[in-house]
Amino acid sequence: ALKNAGSMVGDREVLGLLLNELLDPKYHDGVIVDGFPRTKPQAECLRLFYQAMLTLHSEYRSTPLARHFRKPQFRIALLFVSEDVSVDRQLKRGREIVEQNRVVRESGVGTLQEERATDLDPA
Repeated sequence: ALKNAGSMVGDREVLGLLLNELLDPKYHDGVIVDGFPRTKPQAECLRLFYQAMLTLHSEYRSTPLARHFRKPQFRIALLFVSEDVSVDRQLKRGREIVEQNRVVRESGVGTLQEERATDLDPA
């Protein structure tokens, strides 16, 4: 659900969804988050989150609770593509959304997706 959240809702909603999801105990040992952060505010919140985790780790490092406040490890991978590839991907996404919406309108079944101008116009 979060994979496409950044393109459809604002930073506050994306951050709320992500941080709420990360509270799930299944992520205690780590998680891979694809496509985050996408904006400067998201990156700043991630930086503050990391700093808060470091502070907690330092505060509890010599206590019986230390195992609950392990040192955070963030690994970031950036994949760069050419502008042509990026535009092709956006236009493909736009075509797929237009087609899905056509099917939904004709059948009355399913959910309409947001058709964004940036996914329909190569300029």
